[in-house]
Amino acid sequence: MSLFKKLFGRWGNSHYARGMMHFNRQEYALAAEAFEQLVAEVNDPSNPDVGLATFYAAEAHIKLGLSYFKDCEYSSARREFEAALGVEASFPDVHFYLGAIAEEEGRYEDAWASLQQALELNNHYNDALAYQAIVAFRMDNEEEARKLLTALGGGDFALPKAFNPDSPIESKVIEGLRDLLHARAAGNQLLASAIEFVNQGNLIEAAQSLRMALAQNRDYPELHCRLGEVRMAMGQYPEAVLCFEEALGLNPRYEEALMGMAEVLIQDGREREAKPYVDRILEISPDHPWASQWIGAA
Repeated sequence: MSLFKKLFGRWGNSHYARGMMHFNRQEYALAAEAFEQLVAEVNDPSNPDVGLATFYAAEAHIKLGLSYFKDCEYSSARREFEAALGVEASFPDVHFYLGAIAEEEGRYEDAWASLQQALELNNHYNDALAYQAIVAFRMDNEEEARKLLTALGGGDFALPKAFNPDSPIESKVIEGLRDLLHARAAGNQLLASAIEFVNQGNLIEAAQSLRMALAQNRDYPELHCRLGEVRMAMGQYPEAVLCFEEALGLNPRYEEALMGMAEVLIQDGREREAKPYVDRILEISPDHPWASQWIGAA
């Protein structure tokens, strides 16, 4: 079977083809309607076209939900995210956004449950942990909020500078954290677009998406790190170094940025300058496979 037929099925001008047309035009409500009509009419889970239509119907609802969330239209966003879960329940991001919406609406127990579901699907989901800290604070459980925030010191997450684990948590810390998470949500949409462009081999568009995301939120270490990786792949080593420096300025323990910095320096023939970054990776993760292998070969 040709690739075209695999993508568009056997129906010619079918619901699937119509759904893909609308999806590619970013007409997500019409796309979801077409895909769901196919699923209802064929009603055969073993049919590969039903599987694809199910996936794209959920994606269409998610994209609609993200758009509403960005515009603070929370009831509409909740409707779309719940529709996505009705199609496919294993999207941690959808549970995260439902938790964020529930917190906004003052439904703190529902918010905690949704965020916990996101973490069960992805136990490295730092944004969900951060939102749980907000919810714990709203529920007057400052001890739990402090524990969660303290645990977020590594990875790509930069805590608000006003947070002190040895002092009472001030409301401005929680509000700053909430603003940061909403800004990251907008950046995550552009980050996803950048990853799609990288997978297509379109590094110029990937870099453009990341620059747009950074224009909205410069305090997001992962965006700087991913732009550094794209710059490195394009052979723009000095620019990549600056990107990794920005990421590490926001979070000095960000392992991926440390590894990116070491890699770009090595590719640029500056191995001696790379070694301190490799050493820092091993200080954080003594069994880090890449860093251990590099030290062993050096």
